[in-house]
Amino acid sequence: MSLPSYFLPTKIGPPRRQQSFVGGVLGSNNPTRLLLDEASKIYGKDRRVAQIISLGCGLPRVLSVDSSDNESVDKLLKEVAADCEVVANELSTRLFNIDAYLRLNVNRGMETIKMQEWHDLGTIEGHTASHLALTAVSEALDSSLRCLVGRVGTVSLAQFNHISSIKALAKKAPPVSPYFVLRQKPWNTMINNLVISPSSRQKIFPITGMGGCGKTQLVSYFLREYPDSYAQTIYVDASSSPSIKADLQLWARDLGTGHERDEWEDAMRALNSAPHGEQWILILDNADDPDLNLTPFLPTNPRVTIMITSRNHALGNLSTTAHLELGEMTTDEALAAMLQAARRQLPLCDEEMHSAQDLLKELGCLAVALVQAGTYCRQLSSTIGDVYWPYTFTQYLRTFRSHRADLMNQAEPVSLDNYQRGVHTTLDLSYKVLPQECRDVLHILSQFHYVDIPLSAFTEAAKNGFADPYNYYPRDDSHKMVIYKLKDLLYKDGEWNELHLQGIIRKLRSFSLVMASSMDNSLFLQLHPLVQAWSRDMSIMISQPYREMAIQVLTACGSEIIKLNRLLFLHITDMMNQEELQSPHINDLMAFGHVTQQQGHYRKAGELFEGAMRIMKSSTQATFINTLTVMFCLASSYDFQGLWTESEKLKVEVLEQRRRILGIEHPDTIIAAANLALTYHNQGRWSESEKLFVEVLEQRRRILGIEHPYTILAAGNLAWTYRSQGRWSESEKLEVEVLEQRRRILGIEHPDTILAAANLASTYYSQGRWSESEKLEVEVLEQLRRILGIEHPDTILAASNLAATYGAQGRWEEGAALLASVVQAGLKVLGQHHPHAQAYIRDLAFVYENLGRMKEAQETRTLLISDTPAQFTSLSQHGGPRPSVWKQRRARFFACLKLGRKRSAPPACDV
Repeated sequence: MSLPSYFLPTKIGPPRRQQSFVGGVLGSNNPTRLLLDEASKIYGKDRRVAQIISLGCGLPRVLSVDSSDNESVDKLLKEVAADCEVVANELSTRLFNIDAYLRLNVNRGMETIKMQEWHDLGTIEGHTASHLALTAVSEALDSSLRCLVGRVGTVSLAQFNHISSIKALAKKAPPVSPYFVLRQKPWNTMINNLVISPSSRQKIFPITGMGGCGKTQLVSYFLREYPDSYAQTIYVDASSSPSIKADLQLWARDLGTGHERDEWEDAMRALNSAPHGEQWILILDNADDPDLNLTPFLPTNPRVTIMITSRNHALGNLSTTAHLELGEMTTDEALAAMLQAARRQLPLCDEEMHSAQDLLKELGCLAVALVQAGTYCRQLSSTIGDVYWPYTFTQYLRTFRSHRADLMNQAEPVSLDNYQRGVHTTLDLSYKVLPQECRDVLHILSQFHYVDIPLSAFTEAAKNGFADPYNYYPRDDSHKMVIYKLKDLLYKDGEWNELHLQGIIRKLRSFSLVMASSMDNSLFLQLHPLVQAWSRDMSIMISQPYREMAIQVLTACGSEIIKLNRLLFLHITDMMNQEELQSPHINDLMAFGHVTQQQGHYRKAGELFEGAMRIMKSSTQATFINTLTVMFCLASSYDFQGLWTESEKLKVEVLEQRRRILGIEHPDTIIAAANLALTYHNQGRWSESEKLFVEVLEQRRRILGIEHPYTILAAGNLAWTYRSQGRWSESEKLEVEVLEQRRRILGIEHPDTILAAANLASTYYSQGRWSESEKLEVEVLEQLRRILGIEHPDTILAASNLAATYGAQGRWEEGAALLASVVQAGLKVLGQHHPHAQAYIRDLAFVYENLGRMKEAQETRTLLISDTPAQFTSLSQHGGPRPSVWKQRRARFFACLKLGRKRSAPPACDV
């Protein structure tokens, strides 16, 4: 802008459309008020100000006028209009005790200098230097510099713009929300450590948890319940270093006379010198920034208790009492909070109660989400006449499921505790400051089910190069980018580095976006359901690549590690149930099918294999050999389901096609024949089964030799057929031969040798030769415990077999003790729903009943999903039926021990 009579007007705009602008000096030579008003509109009234510096041009002369001199009157009016000091004097009066305002104006020697003398800088510089040398001015400048360097905002724009004079007041904790529900367990922890504990040490009590879980509200409730416990309560916004300094400074200046010019350092000195006989409490609220160093703001005075609230889990390390990790509310607490916010009372009708419980589950019992849901229902309820028409939880649940992202982004228009952010907005604050690699890992994790995500899945997939375990069907070229992104994200220096991933996890934990737990020397990750939903609710363009990466991690794990597969099943199921999931690839379906089948969910596994089979049959890119492999896997799943007819149909086709394409003596053709023999055996068609097994044995003896492992395996299968027909001597003869060969060729501790010993023990058992059976079974169990571990499924089965032999001899107590350990291990390794675990439970209940221990039998039966005695498929190499142990004699076999199998081969049992 230009000043009239000293400079030409400023022209702004294109040619022919230019406009001239001149300065508006009338009352606007000091624009500080206008500056504050505009800043408030741009940044908001709550924005803190570190410093406003107002520079004057020197105090003007005292204005006077000769009433008879018209020229003098005109000059006076002009000087009054251009005066800068009216606004400065007003602000200086109002802000005399606020460091955020500094007025610098030379108060002597500038009165006679005129505007047109601006070029005479020597005189101006001399008067300015003299002014700056004054002690008061020098101290004011030092204070201003400290504020600028420390960015300590001691006053808000709203306070600057207030008409009356400002008195800076120390902050107070937010009031307790009317929807607050006391959480008894966390509350007891607080009381035990802060009130009851007699410790003379300083008490530092961190409370961590995700945003909106109620950390600050719990602190406010504590202060309300114990108002007389502390002589001083210092509440500080710990979101940043400047905000901490500003609030400490405000508290110090609020102490009264003599503290008007205190700095935050003075506040720390006061905290460290709290008088004897008094207890003070310092609350550092919202210390969420993981890069913030709190140490300079922690007094060491034992008479000052410190409470810290944060999303940063790592701040728990500062604790000298206990670290309160505030997680989800209990179901009862969550329901109470939602009812209070909705202004509803129990009892609810059945439909409403069911919807409320579904809401609690989908909202993850997160306090802020529960209050938001209840408030939403209350606001949309109405009273017409004398009739109250509530907006029901059922209606909200329906709306939530269809418009989840919109609801979670909404903020409460009025909030007593000043927490007005929506759930997603709260999470967005953390997301914005996350490094990109942390965002990427978070998005991948959100594609899994939100509980028990095993870190070992990433380790195993990375060891396999994130590649498919078997290429049933070619991938698009774009899939290479999925593997590349996984390696780029999770590899370090071109290699898998678990510490690199753990570092990313630690960063996510510092924002409470991920939780971690350790079990059986394994690390598991958990997400809050709303964190998972928030991540998934991002645009499909963001989510789709991460979903593909998560699926590839699961697929690349393979299906050979039983313990890991049990952990993966939940995530595979969740992945397949996602509505956004596009048509899964055959390689994924097959990998998921093998894991699902191994976990005993045979029908679900069959559905996955059927889906793969449909795609293979309708595709022109599928090779005939791979189509037969998928068909074989589908047939095997039918075996596990007891669908013998369907299995036979497919296996006959596989055998015929392999004979036609590969020839009758090709290894894969011989395997197909053996698998068809297995199905005949399962149907009780002994002669047909025997015929094929004999043919397989003869071929392998001729082609591979009598001592080849596959030849020996074929002999064991034929012995199994003899045993099933009650031809004990023939079965025993072959099994003794198999055991001797395997001991001599493979060694006594080779898995196949142990399997042969177990099969021979089964034949002895079937003949009532208990002592011979027991001797072998004890040997087998000891070897498996030593080689595979006590929790391997084969070890569990071996213990079950030995328990059966004890029972057959009437040694019920020994059988019960051993079988109890079998049930415990089966539940842990296989899971309660696994058919084998269910059979073990039925067996143990049966033993307890035989011993007259009815109470224990009843307690054991409560673990049954269905108490109907059901035949289940063995973990045998043959897949034959294995009735419940104690109901009848049984054929007992072990799983195919596919040790050393190359990953290029599809998971299939060699028989």
